[in-house]
Amino acid sequence: MFENQVFQWNGSSYRLLRVVNDKAVLYPMEGKSIHELRSVPLQEFRQAEENNEFRLLDDPYQQHRERNFDGKASEKMRANYALIAELVPNPALLAGAHARASLLDQAAGGDPVLKRKIYRLLNIYWLKGQTPSALIPEYGKRTRSRVYTKKPGRQSADGVQGVVISEDISQMFDLFCRQHLLSGKKTSVVEAYRLFLTSYREQFPQAGIPTLKQFRYYYDTRFTQAQRSVGRNSAIAWAKDKRPLSGTAKAIALGIGHCYELDSTLADQSLVSDFDRTLVIGRPTLWSVTDRASGLIVGIHISMDPPSLQGAYDALYNAFSPKKAYCARFGIEIDDSDWPACGLPRTVITDNAELLSDRAADVARTLGIWFENAASYRADSKGTVESSLGGLQCFAKALLPMSVNTVANKKAGGGDNRLDAELTLSEYTGVMINMVLVRNRHVLETTPVGYPASLPANPLACWQWALSVKDVCCLRTPGCSQEALRIALLVKEKCTVSENGLRCKGFCYTLPRGETLGWFDRGQGVRRPQGMKMAINPDDVSSAWLFTDPANAPFESIKCELGAKDAEYAGMTLFEAQRLRQVRCASRREAKRQESEETAKRFKAAQQIVSAAHKVAIKSSASKAQRLKEIGENKTMERILQAKANPRVTEQDKPAQPASVAEKATPFDPLAALLTLDN
Repeated sequence: MFENQVFQWNGSSYRLLRVVNDKAVLYPMEGKSIHELRSVPLQEFRQAEENNEFRLLDDPYQQHRERNFDGKASEKMRANYALIAELVPNPALLAGAHARASLLDQAAGGDPVLKRKIYRLLNIYWLKGQTPSALIPEYGKRTRSRVYTKKPGRQSADGVQGVVISEDISQMFDLFCRQHLLSGKKTSVVEAYRLFLTSYREQFPQAGIPTLKQFRYYYDTRFTQAQRSVGRNSAIAWAKDKRPLSGTAKAIALGIGHCYELDSTLADQSLVSDFDRTLVIGRPTLWSVTDRASGLIVGIHISMDPPSLQGAYDALYNAFSPKKAYCARFGIEIDDSDWPACGLPRTVITDNAELLSDRAADVARTLGIWFENAASYRADSKGTVESSLGGLQCFAKALLPMSVNTVANKKAGGGDNRLDAELTLSEYTGVMINMVLVRNRHVLETTPVGYPASLPANPLACWQWALSVKDVCCLRTPGCSQEALRIALLVKEKCTVSENGLRCKGFCYTLPRGETLGWFDRGQGVRRPQGMKMAINPDDVSSAWLFTDPANAPFESIKCELGAKDAEYAGMTLFEAQRLRQVRCASRREAKRQESEETAKRFKAAQQIVSAAHKVAIKSSASKAQRLKEIGENKTMERILQAKANPRVTEQDKPAQPASVAEKATPFDPLAALLTLDN
């Protein structure tokens, strides 16, 4: 055991001051009193040490011995130590209470005030580690707020003096500061002060009014900068925009392909139709996939569809595939080295939206990719892709100044730039591909750990360097063909099996294997499979893929063809076919509505006829047998009468006969002829 060490013995903590006259002098750390010094025989002390009865403790005042102050605090420390500098080395100081009291009387020269001060300084000196720095004063540690009888400070030049801030006013200040200035309400100090005055006047109608400066001074001095920063913003806004940053996204990425960030935004430019340039079709959706480690944009997708799961899959397919053929579709010739991004990453992080689905879990399981969803309203979780989208929009704005006007511009009488649109979707995609190639060469502020200083500090160079370094490349090859990869990145929907075929999203498909297995047999008692999924090609609904075992999709998929019942949709995109189907369904609903109205109208007319016939009905006095016997004769008579009353042949339409023939002919009685024929 060394001098000045702190230890625990028999449930109490002590500091070993010194060994004097074969006795160990111990200072009680819990009692903190010079009058409770304990002297233990050295032999007993060493015996307890050998028996491991001591447990060493951390010195609670270690930081006091390491302090080094200048100025007034340093001068005060030297003055305090000068009062006890001659007493500290004297062994008589630790010999006993009587010897210590006599020694302090001599040092104080009979001054009781100085003696009490020396006692206090010795107590602090031994408590905090027996170093001169232990006597540095701790200003404000045991002080109380002053009680004022008049307002402190100089007189105000405008005559508004304010009032003395009492405890009640301080509590009201604190309450209104916390309710209106530290609760994320975006209330200004002036507005909070006005609300305070309303409540203050209700409680103190006759008292003076605190000034705005007093309220502002309380807010500025009683709350730290951290408290004001957190309180003036919501928890999400503070975490996203205000909190101190402890690093960069590149620092937590293991290498290229470790984490891809995916996001979409509505483009700033309006477009026109590819088929009729006079038609403005609005703003497209721009998807971007960015590698976190290098900042390289590894894939994009642009479409007129709103953000959806299939849109996210299309962007990922572009990120996982070679780019040369994709760029060639839009007339842009590049080499593989100009945009070398290809392969599967370990993780894809997206918004808490599109990929938050069980269907995304199937893709993750199939391709071995871990999907992560950022917290709501936390765009800083994927700042790399957010920055890439902003950069692409900024580049395009210089070439295509067709951003939609703000409300302020419209109120000021400005025109609507949406009507100035000139580019089609394919042309706009070509522009954005060129902007991606530019963005992939912009200078980075930070580079990955270990990146050579001699290489260019841009995403493309970082990517190419990482490909040659084994430890910083986490990319994987897909392990399947491009067709299988495309099938894997199609949205899988539940399908049902009936006698009409496989139905998915309202379309029926045929499958020869299903016909062989009897899936489509008609009649009751037919056992049909359940729980299967199907993916329809969004570019052409003529083909779809059935997954009988979702765990092995897409490597065990069966291609299906559109059934004869829905053959009219062949060659259409999924959106076009669904739209046409919606129009047809709407027309059918309108036809059914018209049918219902006409049916009600005609039934009412028929009911009126029945009612009228019922009113004019006459009961015959003949017997039932006689009436039944005359049915045949009555039917014949009715037919003759109906023939005479037939409006199809009129007297004017009958052919004219010669007079001689008419005179010689015997009149013909059709009724008599029919009766003769019946007899």
